[in-house]
Amino acid sequence: MRVSPQARKKCPGLPETWRVRAITIIDQSARKHILLTSLFDTKRYTAKDIAACYTQRWQIETSYRELKQTMMGMALTLRSRTVEGIYQEIWGTLTAYNLIRLHRGLLHAALADRDELS
Repeated sequence: MRVSPQARKKCPGLPETWRVRAITIIDQSARKHILLTSLFDTKRYTAKDIAACYTQRWQIETSYRELKQTMMGMALTLRSRTVEGIYQEIWGTLTAYNLIRLHRGLLHAALADRDELS
C-alpha cells in the first residue's frame, strides 16, 4: 500500500509503501468490511480475534459519540472549578449514561418478550 504524499511530506522518514494484512468480515446486516492491520502473525492474531476487537472498539466509539451528542449536546457542560468536581461530573455523566442504556436494554427485552407472547 502506498504511503500518501501528504503523510511523507509531514514525516519524510516514512517509507514509500507499507505492508498491511487485510481481513474481510461480514457484519450482522450482511455488509462486507475490510479491516487493515499490521498484525501479520496469523497464529497469534487470528482474523476472528481481530474482528472481535474491532467490534468491541466500534461499540466503544459509538458509545462515546452517543454520550457526547445525546447527553452532553455537543457542548462542554462541565461546570466544576476543581479537579475533584470535574471527576465527579464525569463519573456522574457516565453513571447516568450506563443506567439509561441498561433501562433501554431492559425495555427492549420486555417488549420483545411481549411480542413473542402475542
